[in-house]
Amino acid sequence: MVDLSVLEVLQDAKLDRKQDFMVTENYHIRLRPNAAAALIDRVSANLNRKVKLKGRSWSYESIITETARGLARHLTTPGGRFDISYPFSVGESGYVPTDLTERVLSMTVADRKAAGISKTTWHYIKRRAETGKPLRLYRKVADRVA
Repeated sequence: MVDLSVLEVLQDAKLDRKQDFMVTENYHIRLRPNAAAALIDRVSANLNRKVKLKGRSWSYESIITETARGLARHLTTPGGRFDISYPFSVGESGYVPTDLTERVLSMTVADRKAAGISKTTWHYIKRRAETGKPLRLYRKVADRVA
């Protein structure tokens, strides 16, 4: 999930080679705080994405937590079977591409009403798009914006 988040931040061109990195006196390369914040926002958004697993909707964070608990039970209790089944797939990650962000910023009030998006939802996603933060859209809203 972290690798996917890094690739998404790079794909969105949120990092600049000169401005977002610094070299320490020991020649170590570090992220500046604003670049780290952009990356952390993306990781958080990816971990909170919902996927269907065993007939329920789960966030990736919940799946990882439950899998860790299952591993702990497996290690402390002899016998039994330990199953790891992640529904990870980049195509279903819920990642919102840049063109959808641009679409959000260019929509008018009439477009919003025609798409059936509520005023509060619109305010929230437009504010996130204007600040450059990753959009968090339910599939229903993402389909309406597209």
